[in-house]
Amino acid sequence: MWADGGDAVVAEPSGDGDFAAGSCCVAGAAYAYDGVVGEPPEVVLGQAYRLGADGGEACGGGDLLEDGECLNGHGGNYVLSNLVQEANVDGPAVSLFPLGGDWDRACALGGLESDRHADMHAGEIETSILLHAAPELVRDGYEEADHDGGARRFLLVEGMSAYTENGVIGFPSLAGASKGKAVLESLTADFAAPLDALGVRVTQEGSERFG
Repeated sequence: MWADGGDAVVAEPSGDGDFAAGSCCVAGAAYAYDGVVGEPPEVVLGQAYRLGADGGEACGGGDLLEDGECLNGHGGNYVLSNLVQEANVDGPAVSLFPLGGDWDRACALGGLESDRHADMHAGEIETSILLHAAPELVRDGYEEADHDGGARRFLLVEGMSAYTENGVIGFPSLAGASKGKAVLESLTADFAAPLDALGVRVTQEGSERFG
């Protein structure tokens, strides 16, 4: 599995950088900021192919993955969508989670005030999750770190540095631990649906195909 594009847990988030919370990502636009551990897309794809070649319960020999779930902790990681599409060319094998609708439901249930465009990076939702799950990773002063990055029309061309000096695009001042708890509960509840789409059932012994 991948979290923010890395093989399993790529790195422990750093609280020493400019971000209101540490980050591990595959989106190259964020590499320039302190506190970010990045994996280039080619590294992520290489890891996926190596997992397929090595085999194992979660991997089909020679395939990217089989009966797997690709966890996307950052909606901007386009490479993960491409990876999943390629893995499913010959039939359902891998699902990507969470998708935009999953995040929207989680935000609604959590009572978040920001929409997903405004809350792009180190904003209300990410800070809320950390305030609930790992508050020690959130630096003092996050309440004063709000930054509106605007429309960001040329983000893919200019990168994040054209729209933020410290990597924050969003409103961490709106964050709260109760919001983060509700978001994670919503995502946990929704996680069964993509597994059902693959025809996979998870048990205490492991996973199995059904249907």
